[in-house]
Amino acid sequence: TSKIWTRDSSPNAMMTLSGHDRSVFGIDWSPQTTETLLLASCSYDHTTKLWDVKTGASIHALRGHKKPVFCCRFSPTGDIIATGSADRSVMLWSPKTGRLIASHVSTAEILDLQWSPQGNEIAFACADGRVGVLDPRAVQDTVAA
Repeated sequence: TSKIWTRDSSPNAMMTLSGHDRSVFGIDWSPQTTETLLLASCSYDHTTKLWDVKTGASIHALRGHKKPVFCCRFSPTGDIIATGSADRSVMLWSPKTGRLIASHVSTAEILDLQWSPQGNEIAFACADGRVGVLDPRAVQDTVAA
């Protein structure tokens, strides 16, 4: 469950987003360049969910990781969302369709990831102490060297 709060002093949540079966590890807002403001939440239940913030509706459940999803980030243009998981993979998804675009398997669990400001690279941090950088245009189910 994720809750959205207002900035005023009200003790009540503005909206509750229910749908994950386990703990939520990460969240990210879509950029203002997207048609609909979305919130992504990733979870120990192996999924990332995309939510319409205005209505609270679940737009897509991104399923493909085989272990908990630790991080999720929208690209600067909002046309791709990247997810990182304990299954050692970075997956790239279409927020519009919810479909998997590409994936990359690394050397260890993916603990965090971040897009470059231009959106042409994704840096990711691994549990084995390594940091990787991907070009999202070139990712094709490859294994890191």
